[in-house]
Amino acid sequence: MLKHKYLLGAIFWTVLIAVLSFANPSSFPKVDIVYSPDKLAHLGVYFILTVLWFLYFKRSKNWQFTKATKSAILLAFLYGVLVELLQASLTEFRSADYFDVLANTLGIIFAVVFCKWFLMKKPKLN
Repeated sequence: MLKHKYLLGAIFWTVLIAVLSFANPSSFPKVDIVYSPDKLAHLGVYFILTVLWFLYFKRSKNWQFTKATKSAILLAFLYGVLVELLQASLTEFRSADYFDVLANTLGIIFAVVFCKWFLMKKPKLN
């Protein structure tokens, strides 16, 4: 089971995004704030999605950094676009939003930078 921890984490997060993306927003608790954190939430959710899939591709499949990164980017981006299109066509209470795709993409970019600078950094020897 521990052998598949990266895959399980990535699948769990992917399914969680789908559940939240197709839930009726009126079922969420109402938060009375001036600024809506929706786009920031998109950025954070897709940041985590990209990092989890990168970890799966890099550590479980032992792919090179470039292949793992490109695969995680492609998967996260296409998934985000698909979710937006399906929200518009399958629900009456959700709509597709280009700014959501933009926020998702920024999360993906930040995830790639994070993976490059923090996950792939080799410790310096004295």
